[in-house]
Amino acid sequence: MGVTRDIFNWLLARFQPVYESTPIRRNDVSTNAEPRLASRTLDAAGALGLLLHFLCSAMYEHTLQQLFGTTLAATSRLLKFTSHLLLDTLKNCDESKIMWPTTLEEFVRLAASVEHKYPRVRNCFGFVDGVKFPIHAPGDGLTENAYYNGWVSIHCVSCIFAFNTSGEIIFATYNFPGCVHDAMGCNERTF
Repeated sequence: MGVTRDIFNWLLARFQPVYESTPIRRNDVSTNAEPRLASRTLDAAGALGLLLHFLCSAMYEHTLQQLFGTTLAATSRLLKFTSHLLLDTLKNCDESKIMWPTTLEEFVRLAASVEHKYPRVRNCFGFVDGVKFPIHAPGDGLTENAYYNGWVSIHCVSCIFAFNTSGEIIFATYNFPGCVHDAMGCNERTF
């Protein structure tokens, strides 16, 4: 799935308090209502697991429904609800922020760590890599064509990440249609 147990537990420690203190939004429930944890289909760990499975795989919602033992309506509602909670949780967490170096000292320090690890690589402060995430084929023909990548024969979105030597992401650009080459998403205007 791409998420280790340690990462899951780290996320859960930050996600669980928010999940347990926020009522699930519904049309027939006041937004100021108290959360009813005993009535929830999944606890915080289950809801986070459901969302991470959805985000890290190309599963349909009905497959997730069968894996997690929920109804289709509950699965859909939980995915929408937990995705907003996880985004808010990560936005407020310093460890999850993607930070481009801003000072000359940071660039020099990163370049020194690259040169220490790879002595023949000079004047480089990080590494760039692209990844393609498969998606379900969009409904209309024009959108479907934009997201189809003929090289790998899938519908996907492309993402580009820059890493420092310790593996931290220092830059990211994401959700380019699958037909966009990695080099096109990583031009001067993006940085």
